[in-house]
Amino acid sequence: MKDDYLQPDFYHFNEDSIQLVRFIKENIDNSTEHSALEVGAGCGVISCELFKNVGLKSLLLVELQAEFLPYLKDNLDSVGIKNYSIHQSSFSGDDFLKVVRSKNSLVCFNPPYFFNHEGRSSNNSQLETCRRIERSDFLKWFKNSFESLEAGGSLFFCHRSDTWQAKDFGFTDILKEKGPGATFYFWKKEN
Repeated sequence: MKDDYLQPDFYHFNEDSIQLVRFIKENIDNSTEHSALEVGAGCGVISCELFKNVGLKSLLLVELQAEFLPYLKDNLDSVGIKNYSIHQSSFSGDDFLKVVRSKNSLVCFNPPYFFNHEGRSSNNSQLETCRRIERSDFLKWFKNSFESLEAGGSLFFCHRSDTWQAKDFGFTDILKEKGPGATFYFWKKEN
């Protein structure tokens, strides 16, 4: 794991991102190169680590906050990723198909862990965006992930809650693994 990824002063990626990559690496079909979509890409740690550990033929990264974009590009370039595109956008909006123009074989995310009005808040609005999301917006991440996956595609994510059900969003539940700080999910979009 490269521990010198560039990132803004207000944010530091957490171990869950690295554990998510480990979980993906252990469970994805490595016999093929994947077209991947990372939602809420931040500074790109997950995509960079996936590139080094899993075959990626193309990569689309969606990040809401402009402050992350220069770090994201620098990190992707530093590990040698060539075939990528970055879009500053919300993934919970209805216009996500304008960003996601083709179907992907892999979608992944390490989303904000708290819904608005849960836990302690930060005075830093940028950090607050990293930590919190409206529940209704987060639920759209699942719908939009389903829509952006090709038949047989895989969704990997982690969350502090261990109660998400694949069937509620049209997926098939493949694996759920409880970690020290998060639960890791592997869902499939059936043919």
